[in-house]
Amino acid sequence: MSFLKRKYLFNDLLTMWLQTKQDIKIQSLQKYENVISKYLKNNLGNIYIHELSSDLIDNFFKKLKVNKVSISIQKTLLYIIKATLRLANQNNYCDYIKLDNIKFKSNLNRVQVFSKEEQQKLESYLKDKLNIRKVCLLLCLYTGLRIGEVCGLKWEDINFNTKYLEIKRTIERIKNNESDTKTILIESTPKSSNSKRIVPIPNFLIEILKKYKTENNFFVLSNSLNLYDPRQFEAFYKRIIKKCG
Repeated sequence: MSFLKRKYLFNDLLTMWLQTKQDIKIQSLQKYENVISKYLKNNLGNIYIHELSSDLIDNFFKKLKVNKVSISIQKTLLYIIKATLRLANQNNYCDYIKLDNIKFKSNLNRVQVFSKEEQQKLESYLKDKLNIRKVCLLLCLYTGLRIGEVCGLKWEDINFNTKYLEIKRTIERIKNNESDTKTILIESTPKSSNSKRIVPIPNFLIEILKKYKTENNFFVLSNSLNLYDPRQFEAFYKRIIKKCG
């Protein structure tokens, strides 16, 4: 049987497509692998690529909506399906399938933010008996740093003269490919080129940070070369919020 005439399952093409993405960040690759395994493998995966149709794919997304799968995951799935079908079409495994009818309604849920009184209450609690974790929460409050970014912040990233900090890295927990159950912490580059940025620091925070500064190559949160787990910092934040009511 010739290569072009062979009947491929959609799962086969998904595997081929993943092989073309081996040069992307491991976090992104694992995200694609996870959604393929959870949503595509047992739904569309066992259908032959030349038998796939826009109606089948449209019904798949209708089921996702009924099951209240997040818009973010649905968009990722649509990207994967389109890219895989494009690969299949380029290799003459199937005809072009138009999927322009699949649309997503934007979530217009209002973002919950602190009131001025809540912010003052939180700041008052953090400033009482300061420690480096409380200082880093204040830093997030005044700079908008993401959890992974503040965990990846080193003292060398803070310029005490210009009163700016530079976002150069992030800390993330990902699946350990050597094990099915364990995860590992990794240091990586920010999510996108726009995430690499310079952020001003308020004067009062600069003065506080000076008191805690150690070696330039140390991470601020751990005050060492050790990576600080974003999940631990998130759990600490949630405890603080609960204590503040």
